Amino acid sequence: MHWHRVVLKEDGREVEVLIAIEREGLYRVRVGNREYIVEIKPKMAVTAQVPSPRTAPNEFLVTSEVPGRVVKVFVNEGDAVKEGDVIAIIESMKMEIEITAPKHGIVEKVYVSQGNFIKEGEPLVKIRFLMENETKDANTKTKQ
Repeated sequence: MHWHRVVLKEDGREVEVLIAIEREGLYRVRVGNREYIVEIKPKMAVTAQVPSPRTAPNEFLVTSEVPGRVVKVFVNEGDAVKEGDVIAIIESMKMEIEITAPKHGIVEKVYVSQGNFIKEGEPLVKIRFLMENETKDANTKTKQ
């Protein structure tokens, strides 16, 4: 295994980092006496995690964590989504980032469309979370 040496400088302090390629997209990284395995995927999947104060307790505002251009929107108002479903793809710094649903729910509002340029933190969609009994009905709708 061939190690590459990188020196990071911050506030006058230097940190030596050794990096070795395991295989495409998988790297072994040593910092001091610690070693990490780092996987880099061609597309990043991003799920918003913080509820907005502008929503009801059972609603969630999915926002963009990066500025960029909306490549595609996969949902419409009234659509049922499951946790992990791709809601939209944002292009930022030549990377395509998948924005996914944080939970099962119904899309209440779509704020963007293909080609829109958005800022970090801007809303993409509002999702109303489903209660346990509603989840079964929504799963039936998504299969149709």
